[in-house]
Amino acid sequence: MVMSAALWLQEFARAGDGPYRTGVQEILRAWMAEDFEGALAAVRALSVKPLNFFIIVFVDVFRSLPPLAIILVLFFGAPAIGIVLPSLVVLWLSLGAVLAAFAEEIFWGGITSVHKGQWLAARSTGSSSPARS
Repeated sequence: MVMSAALWLQEFARAGDGPYRTGVQEILRAWMAEDFEGALAAVRALSVKPLNFFIIVFVDVFRSLPPLAIILVLFFGAPAIGIVLPSLVVLWLSLGAVLAAFAEEIFWGGITSVHKGQWLAARSTGSSSPARS
């Protein structure tokens, strides 16, 4: 029987706790986070000024603030404006944002460190163009 991803995740959420479930959840979480961070780095490498501004602000804010400060603001400050989040969600969001900020810088540095001649060599062997000048 073939299941869609949404049905599989719903079934997975109903499954009992155990090391297999925890391990698979961590793998899925890491995979989704890396896709987000890689997408931020790729958009930043394209040098679209309006998008770069927001990405740079996001990265600078979440790299400069201590994770504990972010956790405290989300856990105690968000209910003051009517957003009540469970403690695990607050922890996941805050640490995920800090990780995304640091990883985006790493991925962006890796993308921009490739010399233009290497991009041209990759294109000459049949690789797709990264839309970069």
